[in-house]
Amino acid sequence: MTPRLQKLNDLLLKEGLAPVERLNELTIEVKPSEYWNAARKLRDHPDLRFEELLDLCGVDYSTYGDRERKQDRFAVVLHLLSITRNWRLRLRC
Repeated sequence: MTPRLQKLNDLLLKEGLAPVERLNELTIEVKPSEYWNAARKLRDHPDLRFEELLDLCGVDYSTYGDRERKQDRFAVVLHLLSITRNWRLRLRC
């Protein structure tokens, strides 16, 4: 993990969000009922400031990969950008 990514990871952990790193990208997965609070925290927290939504998509995992999924079939995935900090983050619920 790069130092910049580690700093973001540490901030997210401090805020009670549990990021997962894969291929030098961080993903936060939240329950649908927790989405609103997580999104507002990511936008409004002065140390995070994810101001821009880059992408919003729906995912159907029914035919994803060659193994059985342990999570729900459908997910909503947001790609966020902090212009202030030049950080990118994926939020999945």
